[in-house]
Amino acid sequence: MKKKTKTFVLVAACILAAIVFAAAPAFAASPSDTSGHWAEGQILAGINYGYINGYPDGTFVPDGTITRAEFVTIINKARNYTAMTNIPFRDVPVNEWYFAEVQRAYSAGYIQGDSEGNFKPGAQITRQEVAVILNRIAPGGDASQALTGVRDAALIDAWALPAVSAAYSKGYITGDAEGNFNPQSPLKRGEAVTIVNRVLGITPLSPGANLAALSVSNISITDVKADAAILNLTATRDGNVYWVVLTGESATTPSAEQVLNGRGADERSAYGSGSRNVYANGVITANVTSLQAEQSYKICAVARDAAANLSPVAIRTFTTSSSGDTGEEWLNSNFSVSNIGNNAITLTVNSSRAGNLYYVVVEDPNKNVKTPSQAYIRNGRDANNSSANVFSGNFVVSAGVNRSLEITGLKSGTNYKIFGCVYEGTSTNSLFSKVKSYAFTTTGSNANWITTFDLQSNTVGATNATLNVRTDRAGTFYYVVTTESRQPTADRIRNGRDYNNSASIANSIYINSASNTYPIGLTNLQMNTRYYVFGVLYVNANDYSEIKTFYFTTGTGTAASPLSKVSYSLSATTSGGINFTNSGYSYTATEGIKLDGTNAGAPTTTITIERSSAASSVAVTLNGANIYSAQQNNATVSINNGSDLNAGKQNPVVITVTEPGKSTLTYTINIYKP
Repeated sequence: MKKKTKTFVLVAACILAAIVFAAAPAFAASPSDTSGHWAEGQILAGINYGYINGYPDGTFVPDGTITRAEFVTIINKARNYTAMTNIPFRDVPVNEWYFAEVQRAYSAGYIQGDSEGNFKPGAQITRQEVAVILNRIAPGGDASQALTGVRDAALIDAWALPAVSAAYSKGYITGDAEGNFNPQSPLKRGEAVTIVNRVLGITPLSPGANLAALSVSNISITDVKADAAILNLTATRDGNVYWVVLTGESATTPSAEQVLNGRGADERSAYGSGSRNVYANGVITANVTSLQAEQSYKICAVARDAAANLSPVAIRTFTTSSSGDTGEEWLNSNFSVSNIGNNAITLTVNSSRAGNLYYVVVEDPNKNVKTPSQAYIRNGRDANNSSANVFSGNFVVSAGVNRSLEITGLKSGTNYKIFGCVYEGTSTNSLFSKVKSYAFTTTGSNANWITTFDLQSNTVGATNATLNVRTDRAGTFYYVVTTESRQPTADRIRNGRDYNNSASIANSIYINSASNTYPIGLTNLQMNTRYYVFGVLYVNANDYSEIKTFYFTTGTGTAASPLSKVSYSLSATTSGGINFTNSGYSYTATEGIKLDGTNAGAPTTTITIERSSAASSVAVTLNGANIYSAQQNNATVSINNGSDLNAGKQNPVVITVTEPGKSTLTYTINIYKP
């Protein structure tokens, strides 16, 4: 009896260790104590599947028994039950190793306690108890089937008989050689693996088969391009493989769990990630895309078997090729830059194939900028897939014909590299040329002569503003004020032109004392309008600064009224008026005139309109009908009181005065005719 107790404790402890550490690699060879055992092939298949392991000493103990807690742990791993819920069992302490496993089993709905609320986790599980669990996790079978030929069927408890019949009919559990079911006997480890394999449909392995540890093997990178590569790998077991792509060969290797979740070692999202189903020793391939040219990468991969075990992380590094190496040789004749100026160049190309030339101009301070792919160039992006500080565009080219384009807005005294390629059609699937490039440096080494170029505080009105300019060299400062946001060349600014070569508000001042601040007044602006100001300092015809720019928006409430005075007279009798000189741009007044018995019969009402500018226009309506429209200094409108006015109601006279650059003023006189 003492010996039996000692053996049970030892076996239970070993099983606990195997379950707790079941995610560790399995045997590289068959267990040492299963050779010739009736369940050898089943045991090897269960270990290879990953839901059970042997012991650290290389044994499996196939005839050892299993407790109820240990069996539900095996079922949870085999069926990948992970959800947990609260449990009602009095004998499952929260600090025991099996507490979470019992929670999972209870959540999956395949266990119950006894009438006293106990689960009996340490009790050896019997064969009839196993039949009940099988019927709950894999329902079906004929629960009413007579257990013909089972010699000890009478020993099966009534509560277990339907489950035993169903499991027996499906072949999940059988009797021994003597025809006994042994319902009250403890389940053995070899029997447990055999039963679980039958439920899962796992085929036994050949006796003596070597078992490979769960791993990702034969990982390789092929067909490396500037922006893509092909990943090849093999897993030693059925399941899934997961991988992440990290930037740089020296990137910290993440854990297996982080790879599974598509994360890097810092728990941030990796540069890229993916997953695939895989069969044991089957090769899978996957496209790794959206890579950067001439960049080193690190791919980390793990395998996950059907029992949710994770392999160690496998690693492979590679470096992408230079962009533009693939494609057609269409731009060999000419791809060059000329007329290199302070902030502009001329690009000339000659393509042997008609299509669209796409280009990007990228700053290259250290003369080592990487070549972007054709797709990046087409989208106006550099090799880092960024559009920041990138000049880009496209134009149509004809086969064998030189085509030139001026590119403006560049920084003076700056290293650049321009990249270009030709697409035969407008579709992204069109044939394209190899990428060509040309390095150049803009002129104007003194790029920062303009130290201040902004607005004076609180000087922006509705039609005016005041600028400040300060330089550290004497010279002539040229500027243009325009609603066009794109930057013109220095030469166009000098000639008072904007980006579109259209005339703009422009002028120049001579700065004869460096380091002093000079004000520049702007007038005749439009209200509520955004203006872009571009300025450049010339010290001589060929030596000028970098272009400075900023923008501002005019206001809506400081323009003068276009109307000075409106007055009226009824024939030669009553007269009146309102002076609008200081009334503000949006002033609207209403004046009521009531004709009494004397003046109702007067022949006319005369309205005189005095304006502040001859540039303004005047329109007058009476009862909604136009009666006057003109553009002149003063306007006089006569209304026939007898025929033009309606009796017994108000007759609105609406005067609208508009002056360019100022607001429209509306003045209404209501004339009541009794």
